[in-house]
Amino acid sequence: MESGLPGEIGMGLGIVVLTGVIFFLVKMVYESTSVLQKRFTEILPYTLNAADGKKVILQDLSKDSNAIPILPSDNERTGIEFSYSFYLYVNEGTINGQDVLKSVFYKGYDGSPWPLMAPGVFIKGDTNTMRIVYNSNAEPYNFIDIENIPIGKYFHTVLNFKSGALEVHVNGKIVKKLRFPDTIPHSNFANIVIFNNYNSGTTTINRPPYGNIRFEGAINGQISNLMYTRYALSFGEIQDLLNKGPSNVVKQTTKENPPYLADSWWSDQ
Repeated sequence: MESGLPGEIGMGLGIVVLTGVIFFLVKMVYESTSVLQKRFTEILPYTLNAADGKKVILQDLSKDSNAIPILPSDNERTGIEFSYSFYLYVNEGTINGQDVLKSVFYKGYDGSPWPLMAPGVFIKGDTNTMRIVYNSNAEPYNFIDIENIPIGKYFHTVLNFKSGALEVHVNGKIVKKLRFPDTIPHSNFANIVIFNNYNSGTTTINRPPYGNIRFEGAINGQISNLMYTRYALSFGEIQDLLNKGPSNVVKQTTKENPPYLADSWWSDQ
């Protein structure tokens, strides 16, 4: 009995140490997961059809337990950083020859998009152009146009803000930058509105030097895997999201899925 005592003590100490190591590892994994969840938000982890109407992603958990709040930028050494990523499919019926903006999504008021769009993603009715609006503290209608977007095929877009500019990545490539000279992007705590059917009719918003602004409902198409991060995505992370593709979980009225990805788009740019 006595000769076995040191061995039993050693075994007991080993169990204690092993338990401590397991607890430490579990704690580290939990904390790492919690940090990641706070920096990464899946706003729309499925595919949504515009034909199903407007969807509002509430931001205030105190008013609705189903809210999906996104947290402010997790400022890095270069200042404000954040990103939005999504897949978009635009049907040819979206382009009707009218000088209007058709809604994809924006962060702002539930009714009219104007003037709070931070960001706002729209498709122009007169051409296959995606207009990205991001209010600044100096100008509410700060925007950039991405011309020649694919029609009838999915394409991937990332809005990546870092170093004082909003990079627009399409299918993994930077195509343009929206700069904020002597100002910063405007933050707001409003809801995220997807496929808003608001129609300004004959009412136009005159915004010199940009002329008249008119909204005409939502696009004809789909959006998939809309997500937000509190930091700027790396090229590797953007490529991973591109490779992931649109969600297979489809919430739509039509039974057929649209063609997949416009692989060749921007390859010659």
